[in-house]
Amino acid sequence: MKRKATFRAVISAVVLVVVGFICSITIIQAETMQPQDVAVATPKTTGFGPSEPKELEAFLDEFFKEKMDKLNIPGLVLVLVRDGDIFFSKGYGYADLERKKAVIPDQTLFRVASIAKLFTATAVMQLSEQGLLHLDTDVNKYLSHFQLDADYPEPITIANLLTHTAGFRGGSIGSITRDESEVMPLKDYVVLKKQPRALPPGQVINYSNYGYNLAGYLVEEISGMPFAEYVDRNILHPLGMEQSSFDWTANQAPELTKSYIFEKDNYKVIPYEYGLSKPAPCGSLISTAADMARFMIAHLQDGRCGDDQILGAQTVREMHQQHFTNHVKLPGTCYGFYEYYGNDLRAIFHDGDLSGFCSRFFLMPDHDLGFFVCNNGNSSGFRMQFTTAFLNRYFPSAVEPTPPLTPADFANRAELFIGGYRSAAQDINSLAKLRTVSDLYHMAADEKGLIWTETETRWVEVEPLLFQYVEGKTPAWRFVKTAKALLRICSWIFSRCR
Repeated sequence: MKRKATFRAVISAVVLVVVGFICSITIIQAETMQPQDVAVATPKTTGFGPSEPKELEAFLDEFFKEKMDKLNIPGLVLVLVRDGDIFFSKGYGYADLERKKAVIPDQTLFRVASIAKLFTATAVMQLSEQGLLHLDTDVNKYLSHFQLDADYPEPITIANLLTHTAGFRGGSIGSITRDESEVMPLKDYVVLKKQPRALPPGQVINYSNYGYNLAGYLVEEISGMPFAEYVDRNILHPLGMEQSSFDWTANQAPELTKSYIFEKDNYKVIPYEYGLSKPAPCGSLISTAADMARFMIAHLQDGRCGDDQILGAQTVREMHQQHFTNHVKLPGTCYGFYEYYGNDLRAIFHDGDLSGFCSRFFLMPDHDLGFFVCNNGNSSGFRMQFTTAFLNRYFPSAVEPTPPLTPADFANRAELFIGGYRSAAQDINSLAKLRTVSDLYHMAADEKGLIWTETETRWVEVEPLLFQYVEGKTPAWRFVKTAKALLRICSWIFSRCR
């Protein structure tokens, strides 16, 4: 984050009004920022997880009914695997409200969005395992028809792509479209949408869809076959994931669930959106819960599902271990996965969000257990609430967390942290730079710690420049719905101006 004390340009009153509304959208993400996601303890094995499918079903039925009603979720699916088999799977609600079409775990297709990155990372690791690429090698050495710019002396490696540490600037404006004719081949996309770097590689985790699309393109370059075909031949087909695909259109997937947003006491279908690249290794996979179960089992069983092996055991362990963290006491990134610490255990996971589909792929390798959950109601907070409830029930924490200690001299330094912050990787090469005004995070401070004003949360310094969440909640904002509408309008305008 980069401190910005003053604006260097005069912004018109109209723009200030619009971006003021848009800025409030950042608040809705705060509920996922739980303490266990921020400050971590030394993991240890506790609890044994669910042991009876009927008992788990009773818990899920009650929990899901309450949350689906409260969060206006039309339908969802969950599958839980354990010890190499599906332990439980069930669909809830509707994939299509108008036709009252129920969610069925082995039939209903969901867009799993960024969980697709796990398949891309798996494909890269297959090629690494075969010696066809080296993770610590400059990406440019594998690119035949274009090169990444030398924004910094240090080269971007394949490992940087897999850990989101390449340093690419953000570039969300113009990355999706509702017009299928605007979609381009992956080879064209990585050239035309090439991202400059904001930071040297290997310094900071900065989530990058472009980075994973580039990793997918490297799979094409090195394997000599289209990315979607490679994944189908080497991951999906061997695992029996016959209903999953990266290469498809809306009309080719009749079982694809619709996604909804709840507005003015009614469910409205969210218009279908495409990524500009086809396929999009960063997020264009569609799948069923039953298919995702087979991929989970492979990652929990040392690369094997049944008689099929997609990765060696050592390669799986390499994928699952931490390869980068912003701080030794914070969760980091693996190859494809993010780390999760909570309830005295370590897990690895990835979330997906796209056009109202919100999902989570969550593995607990030490317990040989994992779950995939996805809803079609535009509610990303649901997955965090479910994860917390599930872990509290089946893996309760054995010890109380140690209260953080505030350094005695923080009161003398508090004013150093007051101000507005924005991402150092903010896109400044398109009209998206207007969002540098709206995408600000404001910090106040007192003698006890920092106060994130947008979320009314408090953070205390547990070590120099290391802060931990201690209290607070997201306030109710009157204009969130208006802000969402304005953001959609602005994003549509920007997409036409790219």
